[in-house]
Amino acid sequence: MVKILPFFLIILLVACVKDNNIGRGQSNDPINEELKHEAKEIFKNKLENEGSYKSYSSSDVFYEISSNNLSMQQFNIIKNNLIEDRGWVFLKKKDQANIFCQGTRQLEVIPPQELVGNKILGGGDIGKQIENKWNIILSHTINGTLNRCYLQSK
Repeated sequence: MVKILPFFLIILLVACVKDNNIGRGQSNDPINEELKHEAKEIFKNKLENEGSYKSYSSSDVFYEISSNNLSMQQFNIIKNNLIEDRGWVFLKKKDQANIFCQGTRQLEVIPPQELVGNKILGGGDIGKQIENKWNIILSHTINGTLNRCYLQSK
């Protein structure tokens, strides 16, 4: 019994250690790979902190871009040239988010609070505003997830 007690305490301590370095999810689903390619074509080497997941209802890819790597003026150039040239249509602005559609696919671009200057963090359709980073989300509806582009297409 005395030999088992230290072993039990070690297991208990290891199980209770909190890992603060939990990474973002990654999905290599073909639809997610298409969305990742699309994001890289639009935003080039500015993308940071990639994450993606696939569920029963949607495939989603998300990135951040530091506010010092993309200004509002640079975004307007990207918006007017690359995004629209790649078949994305501006749908609307929801709170701070710019929402673009490509069929039922949705691209949501939310500028950082420090560039916009709003006092309270804003939201969007899928994502939320971040203080000092752009929030970039691409979503592909699979089974009726109600994003703005899916609703618009019906």
